[in-house]
Amino acid sequence: MRATGVGAHSFVLHVPILMYHRIVPIAEAGNSLRGLVVPPETFAAQLDAVEGAGWRTITAATLANDLGPERSRLPRLSS
Repeated sequence: MRATGVGAHSFVLHVPILMYHRIVPIAEAGNSLRGLVVPPETFAAQLDAVEGAGWRTITAATLANDLGPERSRLPRLSS
């Protein structure tokens, strides 16, 4: 993502995106493709691993709000 414009500072922001199609127990997946189904326990473990690696999760709406024109700068993230 690149922000440019008159008077704006140019920067590049790399935002990894995790996407899940279905988070349900396999027994409840119906006709879904098995490769697109993640059981809730696996999803929770994956998010725990993301957090354990020092990452934090936000929604796409939060990202859009954080990068909106009313924001003068990005919030600092603690490491």
